[in-house]
Amino acid sequence: FQDTAFTDQLAQRWQELRRGILSDTAMNARIEKLEKPLTNAAQRNFKQWPNLTISHIIGWASTPTESTWEGQVDYMQNWMLKRAAWLDTQW
Repeated sequence: FQDTAFTDQLAQRWQELRRGILSDTAMNARIEKLEKPLTNAAQRNFKQWPNLTISHIIGWASTPTESTWEGQVDYMQNWMLKRAAWLDTQW
């Protein structure tokens, strides 16, 4: 990140993606599109393995938990939007 030519190209590319496939609108649409066909499978999954609210499934990896599949998706979606907004301030 010390190379200004690199950081200039990075900022330009980030801004280009934010106007397209990484815009808030595009990311929200993509998440909605992917969530709907997975909802029934997610319900079956968490009925079989009731680990939805366990924050340490792998042991070392701690993840935020919500009480429902939809809550987990909402959490992820909000995190992505906040992360993109933060990256907007960096480049």
